[in-house]
Amino acid sequence: MKKLQMVIGGCLALLLFGCASGNKTDLAQEIDPKPAVSESANLMIQAEKQQADLLAFKEYARASENLKKAQLGLSGNYETKYMLDKAEEAKLNFERALQLSRDRVPIAARILEARRSSLNAGLRNSETLVAALAKVDDDLRDETNNFSRALGSKEFSKFQKKYLALEIRAVQFRELNDVENTIRKADRADADDLVPKTLGQAQLDVSEAENLIAQSPREPNIYPPFVTHEVN
Repeated sequence: MKKLQMVIGGCLALLLFGCASGNKTDLAQEIDPKPAVSESANLMIQAEKQQADLLAFKEYARASENLKKAQLGLSGNYETKYMLDKAEEAKLNFERALQLSRDRVPIAARILEARRSSLNAGLRNSETLVAALAKVDDDLRDETNNFSRALGSKEFSKFQKKYLALEIRAVQFRELNDVENTIRKADRADADDLVPKTLGQAQLDVSEAENLIAQSPREPNIYPPFVTHEVN
């Protein structure tokens, strides 16, 4: 009799466990992954403001990759668990990147200001400049042994110049990209034959504007009005 009771009790326990597990699965499927993905996306914004993409590159890169997968899942109707897992991995890595960045800021504070100026100029709007920034960042991490030591005066000057050059290019892209695209379109439409003087003047205007920006990238008042010169 006791053995029979034990068998019945065991069966009931397994039945209850199965029901409980089923409920958990159902609940997991009902969870909306969007808030978790949004939370990770907000952490990414914080990380970029803190320049974690430089200071904690590996953690930032892992987090970004997981966030992309979670966001892709939202648009592709992936399984809820997959999206939640990727969002959670992104969150943990972004939080780690933020902590590492806070720890490393004192070592890199001065050079971070130069880098921030290039970002504020709109550098991320150009894929070419983003690639150029990544190269300088890699060199800086190597030079500082991943920010385990501070830059010397000569090293600081070298990297400051590199980031300033990127800032100048970012401002030139921001101010002149539209008119340069217009000139390229006009050139493809045989403007050099139809309106050679107008095209030539526009090209000279852009060259002059590039030079003025290079001299004072942070003073928009000096940018000439002819950078919006249209080629018809």
